[in-house]
Amino acid sequence: MSRSWWDRMWVIQECVLPDSAAIYFGAFKVQFAMFSLAALALVQHSAACCATTFHSLSEKEKDLLDHFSKAIMDIAMLASNLRTGA
Repeated sequence: MSRSWWDRMWVIQECVLPDSAAIYFGAFKVQFAMFSLAALALVQHSAACCATTFHSLSEKEKDLLDHFSKAIMDIAMLASNLRTGA
């Protein structure tokens, strides 16, 4: 259980295999596609318009956001490749 949540095989399977996956957190439900868009926006904005704010974060915070965005985008790419047969 020492692996990050988004690096666990069953989490990846739950996001990749169904046609539409949802993330539940308490009473909140968000489609995985929205997480993918958020990860992409984070990468784009942290290197452009929000670079000053992003660079003002601690290294731990930046590492956490970088890991989140990479993990989500990797999972989204796997799902896309599965659906297109790539």
